[in-house]
Amino acid sequence: MKNTDFAKQILDWNKTVLNSSLNLFEKFQEYGEKTAGSLVEQAPWGAEEGKKAMNQWSGNRKKGLKAFKESMTLGFKQAEGLCAVAKSAK
Repeated sequence: MKNTDFAKQILDWNKTVLNSSLNLFEKFQEYGEKTAGSLVEQAPWGAEEGKKAMNQWSGNRKKGLKAFKESMTLGFKQAEGLCAVAKSAK
């Protein structure tokens, strides 16, 4: 097996692991938000303030996760491009 093929396989594996991990993380976060939101709604004290804070936190988390995914996708595309260039150079 050529080094470029091996590097491409490692890159693909890392990409798959990262995507799976981020999807799992997102599901856990959504569950946590749903649970916390339910708790805040049932609480007799300051429910509106709690809802507002939860919604703001949730929005910030989603924006951050989206930006991170986009950054990682760009990084993987660049690395795949380097593998393609290295493979074609031989």
